[in-house]
Amino acid sequence: MSRKLFALLLPFGFSLMGLIACQAIFDQPEKTGLLEETSTPQAIIQIPLTEGGNSQFTYYLSPLGSDQNDGTTLATAFATLGHALQVAQPGESIGVLPGTYVQGAAAEGIGSATAPILIQGVEPTPVFDGRRTITIGLWCTQCVNLVVDNLAFTNYTDAGIGVLSSTQITMQNLVVYENGFAAQLVGWGFEGYGIDVDSSTGIDILNNHVYHNGPNPRPFGGLG
Repeated sequence: MSRKLFALLLPFGFSLMGLIACQAIFDQPEKTGLLEETSTPQAIIQIPLTEGGNSQFTYYLSPLGSDQNDGTTLATAFATLGHALQVAQPGESIGVLPGTYVQGAAAEGIGSATAPILIQGVEPTPVFDGRRTITIGLWCTQCVNLVVDNLAFTNYTDAGIGVLSSTQITMQNLVVYENGFAAQLVGWGFEGYGIDVDSSTGIDILNNHVYHNGPNPRPFGGLG
C-alpha cells in the first residue's frame, strides 16, 4: 500500500481530499498560535517500562514538542500525531503525553498485518480537541493493524474517529464526546458521529465511553 499522511484543519468544506493540505500549519505551531494554546504535560509523568527498564514507547508526542525533533525521548517529542504516524513503522509505538492537542490527523495505507502500530495515551488521559472547527480527530483509510488506546476526542465537527476500508483496527479505553454536531463533509453523507466505521473488517471497539455525539447518527455504521 502507498503510505500517505495528512494533518487535518478543516473548519469548512465538502471534500476531505480537497481540504486536507494543512500539514505545514501543524508542523510550525509557533506561526499559527494553535498549539500555543495547548496545556502543558504534567510535571511528573509515569512512563510504562519494559522488563529491561526501558521505555515501552518508540516515539513520543507532547503539547510542547516539535516535529523538527526526532521524537524518541520526552525532551525531543513530536508535536503532531500526523507526523508521528508518518514516522512510526509496524511494531513501533507512539506514547502521547498528557495535555491538550488542538489538531487532527488522517492516515492512508499505513500498517502491516505482521505487527501493530500502537498509539497510547499516558495518564492522565491526553485530549485531542477540535475546538469546534476541525472536522475529524483521527481518520484512517486502508490502514492495517492499528491500536488506539487511552485518548479522548472532543469538539470535532464531523467525527471524533473515523475508519474506512481498514482492517485489524482496535479502539480501546477512549473517551469520545461532543463530536459530530455540525458536519462539514456532507458530500460523504456524514451526519455527525463519535466513532464512524465503514467498509472495514476486524474492528475491535472495547471499553470506550462514547456520549453526546450527533446530532442524528445513522442507525448503522457510526457509533453515537
